[in-house]
Amino acid sequence: MTRVLAAAALVCLATGTAVGGSYVTSAACAPCHAEQHQRWIGSHHGRAMQVANEATVLGDFADRTVSIGAVTARFTRRDGGFWIDTTGPDGKPGQYRVQYTFGVEPLQQYLIELPGGRMQAFAMAWDTRDAKSGGQRWFHVSPEEADAPAGDPFHWSGMFFNWNSQCAACHSTALDKKFDAATGTYGTTWSDLTVGCESCHGPGAAHVEWAAVPAADRAPAPTYALAVDFGTTGAELQVCAPCHSRRTELAPLLAHGEPFTDHYLPEDLEEGLYHADGQILDEVYEYGSFVQSRMYARGVTCSDCHEPHGLQLRAVGDAMCVTCHNPGGNQRFPTLRKAAYAAESHHHHPAESEGARCVSCHMPATTYMVVDDRRDHGFRVPRPDLTTQTGAPNACNQCHTEKTPQWASDAVAAWTGRAPAPHWSQEIAAARGGRAAGALRKLVEDETLPPIVRATALELLSGRRGASQELIGRAGAAADPQLRAAAARALQTLPPRERLAIGTALLGDSRRAVRSEAAAAMAEATPLMPPETAALFARAAAEYRASQELYADRPDGPYNLATFLAAQGQLAEAKREYQRAIERGAYFIPAYVNLADLYRLEGDEAAAADTLRRAVAIDADNAAVRHALGLALVRQGKTSEGVVELERSVAAAPDNARYAYVYGVALHSVGRGDEAIRILTAASERHPEDIEILGALFSMHRERGETAIAQRLAEQLTRLQARNAAR
Repeated sequence: MTRVLAAAALVCLATGTAVGGSYVTSAACAPCHAEQHQRWIGSHHGRAMQVANEATVLGDFADRTVSIGAVTARFTRRDGGFWIDTTGPDGKPGQYRVQYTFGVEPLQQYLIELPGGRMQAFAMAWDTRDAKSGGQRWFHVSPEEADAPAGDPFHWSGMFFNWNSQCAACHSTALDKKFDAATGTYGTTWSDLTVGCESCHGPGAAHVEWAAVPAADRAPAPTYALAVDFGTTGAELQVCAPCHSRRTELAPLLAHGEPFTDHYLPEDLEEGLYHADGQILDEVYEYGSFVQSRMYARGVTCSDCHEPHGLQLRAVGDAMCVTCHNPGGNQRFPTLRKAAYAAESHHHHPAESEGARCVSCHMPATTYMVVDDRRDHGFRVPRPDLTTQTGAPNACNQCHTEKTPQWASDAVAAWTGRAPAPHWSQEIAAARGGRAAGALRKLVEDETLPPIVRATALELLSGRRGASQELIGRAGAAADPQLRAAAARALQTLPPRERLAIGTALLGDSRRAVRSEAAAAMAEATPLMPPETAALFARAAAEYRASQELYADRPDGPYNLATFLAAQGQLAEAKREYQRAIERGAYFIPAYVNLADLYRLEGDEAAAADTLRRAVAIDADNAAVRHALGLALVRQGKTSEGVVELERSVAAAPDNARYAYVYGVALHSVGRGDEAIRILTAASERHPEDIEILGALFSMHRERGETAIAQRLAEQLTRLQARNAAR
């Protein structure tokens, strides 16, 4: 056995497309770990990517022509391969050979190689479910974008379907994207084409060499052990989180045992990604919801439910849940209430019905890519009472679609015999809607809440300029790195000099995620830094730049780097990076807005306006562009044209307080006082805590001699300022 293993290792090291010399591919693991290897082969990890052949391609390529939206494709077999005839990146008909399959259940996509090493996932996928479930058909994975033309990022040949950048890191092992910014080409390599052993266990060459030594001669305790500490929440999440989270990559190739936040920055409960109560909305995977759960807080981990090699649940259906949730409990979790959960007295639904299933209430599903149902891992108690307050869905009305949330809330109250308790999502929803959110500070300080919730509250509070230096400092000293990273971002709301004390510590943080966020926030304060802080900033800044270079093939990498450079006064370099961002993605509107602002700083208002008009031609309904163009025109003396653009910005984003304030002031400046007061009054009703809007209304009414109204507004301003000072 030892000789076979050694031979296998030598072959893999010699012929594999390894990123470095330390990866040996999953084939080297099989001889000694046959049982685990066999389970892995048939798993979603084992089949995440495969070479396209008769055994792996599941779709119907028997000369089928399918039209969905603007996309027409003919799927055929010829020349020993699988082909898709469709409109190519140049807008002309083309014939493209499928190189790899991508995924296996409930859908399978197909990868096409384009010039420059670009691998693209075709926009039509094969529904691998059985016909009775609606499967065995071709469908468009983003039907709302099915009319996207060639050149659009949502066309199959565009950025959003690019495998190298969007998908590869989590569907292959030891991936190195190798994007050449000078030529705009990829030389992407990997060790295993699919998600192999070393994706979770780390590079295995040293382990294979150790195993090849006769047992009598082996070192007794190798320092390069690859075992994942299954059963330990923190240790397992370091392994699973990189691909089961919505996150930003900071450094490539996280090796086994390294902290997750040294390589990735997880997203907070951002609007558009999560509902206000933390339920999944966009494709955010499992990590962000799981770390909100009481199960996570009590030490439950991924492998408690999922067998880690075959990935199947350890038990079928409710049997999985009652492993712990039963009258006898579970010794690992002594605080868990012992009760008969799989009983009508608990779930209040007829036995064997859909409503009696644990997951129906506690893990509601959201469908992505048309057919892919994924369950929320927050394991939360259904709260239909919150639906009308926060807009978040509830499990009850997902089944009882003909009923109202109030009906469901009344039913739950009747079962429990008590009124629903307050919930942190009420404050999150209020802040998202621009309404008063005075309790956000309390959420940040509440150590009983999940850190991801506290980080989200701090993000919202700092966005409203309501995070004090003291509060940011306390969050920056928290144990959780995601909360410390949020504190680092919040520094940007403070005057540069006030950032120094807190920022110095965060620049020297133990986790790269925190240091990188601190570098971005501290860039504007570089002229004020003492030598110690400057040295820490230099290290963190280098890490930040390196993290943005990982995204050099997309517009957001150059854009973030440009913003970072501009904050340090390096305007020429920033301008080049903004222009590079536009080259990478002409659709990326923020780059136009910021580039126009650099032209403004240089005094070139004509160039600023021209840049913004280019953006308007791409996205006429973008409020930020209309707002910036309006200001640019006003500065050029084209006030009437500018006011029209400011009006359009408010129409496109009626809930944006800043746009309403600027538009109101502009109306007042051109003698349209009645309209100005009407706009600002409506905006103040939406944003009652906005001091700028209240101040403008006070000044306008006082100017008109409307003393009583001005006095009332002055008192309102005084109360608001006092309340803010007390927070």
